[in-house]
Amino acid sequence: MVLKLSRARRSDVGLTGTDATCEWRRRYAGSEQPPIFCQSTLADDAEGEQVIKEISLPALSVRQAWNAQDPLASVHHYSVFMYVVMPALFGLRMCLNCPDCNVDDNEPGGGSAEFGCQACSDCLGSNSKLMGGYAGLATGLAFATEFQGDGTPHAHGFVSLANMYQHRTLKEIGDLIESNHHGMTSESILQRITSFTEHLQREDHFNNAEHQRNLETLEREFHANNEGPARNHYLSVRSRPLYECADKPYLWSASSAHGGHCAALVDAVHREAEEFKRIFETDVQFVFSRVQHHWHPLNKKGQREPMPYCRPASKRCTRCKRDFPKKVQKDAFGKVRRDRYRARIVCRGVAAELDLKTTGRRNVLGSVLGRRQCEYFSSTSALLAEVSRSNSNVQCNYRVPITSVTHDKDCKAPSCTKLLSSRRLCLIAQRAMKQMTGYFGGYISKKQKIGQFEIKKSISALPLLKEKLQSRGLKTASSQLAHVVNRMFSTVESILGEARATTTVEHSILAQHLQKTPC
Repeated sequence: MVLKLSRARRSDVGLTGTDATCEWRRRYAGSEQPPIFCQSTLADDAEGEQVIKEISLPALSVRQAWNAQDPLASVHHYSVFMYVVMPALFGLRMCLNCPDCNVDDNEPGGGSAEFGCQACSDCLGSNSKLMGGYAGLATGLAFATEFQGDGTPHAHGFVSLANMYQHRTLKEIGDLIESNHHGMTSESILQRITSFTEHLQREDHFNNAEHQRNLETLEREFHANNEGPARNHYLSVRSRPLYECADKPYLWSASSAHGGHCAALVDAVHREAEEFKRIFETDVQFVFSRVQHHWHPLNKKGQREPMPYCRPASKRCTRCKRDFPKKVQKDAFGKVRRDRYRARIVCRGVAAELDLKTTGRRNVLGSVLGRRQCEYFSSTSALLAEVSRSNSNVQCNYRVPITSVTHDKDCKAPSCTKLLSSRRLCLIAQRAMKQMTGYFGGYISKKQKIGQFEIKKSISALPLLKEKLQSRGLKTASSQLAHVVNRMFSTVESILGEARATTTVEHSILAQHLQKTPC
């Protein structure tokens, strides 16, 4: 997608060189190249022999140099995903001009919003689509952009969903579960909650056995940025059969509107659905194996240890900040216990079994744990992985009050049975939801530590400044003060200079949101 959104003229003097980057940029200059959809699928082209015939991509080093020469392409790719793709997944109307597309001439600064397009919000200020998205009806989203060390933008944020968690307390949700709402049993309502949570936040592979067999190969490819095998082209292109509106059989066809559904039509619909599921799950599993596995490299002793960026600040603690590896209950033969392979509501007993916290800002009391077989799988949505084809993470902060209906049947902890249906337990879980949401909110809006390195360096240089003042033999206080003030200004200039030293990608995103008239 980044190569597709890059723009250049073949006759540009900057592309007249003979190096590989210039040759590839001349080859893919224009709006039609390179294609981002292929006719082949991973389900039928496991080694990638067909996709490399359809779409040829440059080497990783060429793509990195290309991105450095045209950082605006990264900005466009990020903007398209955050302003178009992500809202579409959750069923929200949004465009590249949001929120300025809603500004009219009567508002302050409205004269600068001359985009000539319809507003994304309706007359009541709602951006929600009638049919919603893959998570039901969404009412809004808020994301903050962050940049990695190489200038790559990524986002952290919230999505607000319209369901029973929107305006109800956990006590009210517990009463709703036990009241047989709409004639449904308590077990049926609980099953709906756990299934919905697993749909939003998948914690397991579609084909864990295949993933475990290929771990060594996947680790080598990960450390090489997934460069090498032809099949890894599928990380950059998308299979057209998963996205196009093809002429397939469906039950709402005009021929079956009056005469009912014939057996042949129903069989054809089921076969087409099974084929789509096979292609989709194979494609998503390919993405899962390459970008959702949280890798810990082997040390000299052959043990897995966290990478530097996921180690805690304290040197005494050696546990991964993301709590990997997750604990998976297995039997004496090393296989996953099938009686525990299900969605579970976390009580104190379940938390003790799986080494989870029930206090502090990472309190998971009352949360829904999905099925898991791999200790290093980072939870996400299957649809989000399919569309983005890069690493993502979804955390569903919904909790379930622990009652006699929702309490895990395999929990043997006596402390849980004593606290069942207690008001205090609901308050603890409700507070944990608030703390967890606040933790993520504080994370995405955290203050940047600008100039910390320069301040430490200036403090370490103070003894040298003292020696310098003593060696010069300055007798008056004014002369000594002048030297100290000069050092202070040089330190401040270095801090401000560091604050302005941002990447080209970050400057491009800031310029993209420039408004001539402040609103």
